[in-house]
Amino acid sequence: MYDLFHYINSLFYVSYFYVMISLLMIVIKGKFLDAITYSFRRFNNRMSKDRDYLDDWEQKPLPSQMVRPSVLKMFIFQGVALTVGMLGLLTYFYQAL
Repeated sequence: MYDLFHYINSLFYVSYFYVMISLLMIVIKGKFLDAITYSFRRFNNRMSKDRDYLDDWEQKPLPSQMVRPSVLKMFIFQGVALTVGMLGLLTYFYQAL
């Protein structure tokens, strides 16, 4: 039931997941979403009717501060390794035909 063709397809989806997560983390790490997050927090604090005076919205970490470089490197490495493996299997598959 399972053959090389289905394995290559499955490997594509897994590697696609890793590459997309790593690209999303690169965008977040590049501080692209920090200004948007900061403005939403400020707007919510100003417009809220029932303010929480213990909530210090300025001290909350921004999205770029929550991405760890080691996790980002892990996702990039695994995504690239899976993609290279998939491309190797794909060339082997089409050479065997």
